Amino acid sequence: MNSNRYLLFIVFSFFVCCSLYLGAFIFQLGVPTKDAGKIERQYTAKTEIVSTYYAKKIALIAGSNVSLGIRCQLVQDELNIPCFNGGMNAGLGIRYLLYRGKEWLMPGDIVLLPLEYEHYMSTGVPGAVQVDYVAAFDVRYLSSLNWLTKFKFAMGISIPRIVEGISNRIKQIEPIDVASESGKPPLPTGDHSFIQELESTPQLKKRISELQPMLLKKTSELTPGMKSIAEFVEWCHQRDITVVATWPNTIWYESYENSVSDSFFNDIIDFYENLSVPVLGRPKDFMYDKSLFFDTRYHLNNEGIQIRTRKTIDLLRSVI
Repeated sequence: MNSNRYLLFIVFSFFVCCSLYLGAFIFQLGVPTKDAGKIERQYTAKTEIVSTYYAKKIALIAGSNVSLGIRCQLVQDELNIPCFNGGMNAGLGIRYLLYRGKEWLMPGDIVLLPLEYEHYMSTGVPGAVQVDYVAAFDVRYLSSLNWLTKFKFAMGISIPRIVEGISNRIKQIEPIDVASESGKPPLPTGDHSFIQELESTPQLKKRISELQPMLLKKTSELTPGMKSIAEFVEWCHQRDITVVATWPNTIWYESYENSVSDSFFNDIIDFYENLSVPVLGRPKDFMYDKSLFFDTRYHLNNEGIQIRTRKTIDLLRSVI
């Protein structure tokens, strides 16, 4: 009898805790946070910028390897075609990046996908950045997801993040208050406005020097990330939008010269080939020495951005 009561108490306590957690999660939905506000500012500014593009354009959609890797102004000047830099925080996840990227495209556009390698290996589980931003600024997207994915979102939010959301709800902080404090707006091409300032400090150089090669995993079937890309490509083709793929800028390591890495890269090429999407260049074309990086394995410094952009321009000539 005592054991049954104890089990019932455990089950009841678990139910109460889950209910409280879920209630706290729902209570803070739509409430801005500091980190999410930075992303919202970028989305708002870039959406306003792209609304001024009326002619056919090249749109770059990916994570921050694009915003801190390619200068659209140079692309635009060299190729004489409008260029829009849609690079955002890669932590938003490939499904969400492409979901929002659709808002920036129109028939006749060319969309270039220099996607970070992690997107091809994505399991589809929402990460902390995506959970934070969607919970704060895109509850409509959350509402559109199936119940399993909603559950993953709820389970993916940390206690400190819930506390911040509840605190901001009580303080009645408005989205505009958070977003307005979040750094410099992008340039008219969507490029970061502080590119000229990207010179590494001794601390950042030390951080870069300590980075290790990525673990590039070969998969036997399409990952959720690749399925999201395939769905995006189909959506574009149905709307007369040309999709072109290329490789992200990242650090070169000799360890990438092995059969496992070759298989991983070839799988990506085959993946795009099956979707009738051309792939510009080879992975090594955009792998550089650590001296050309700013603060992460995907963020180039000013010299690196110039080199990467010039290479991208040369390759784009074949599809313009």
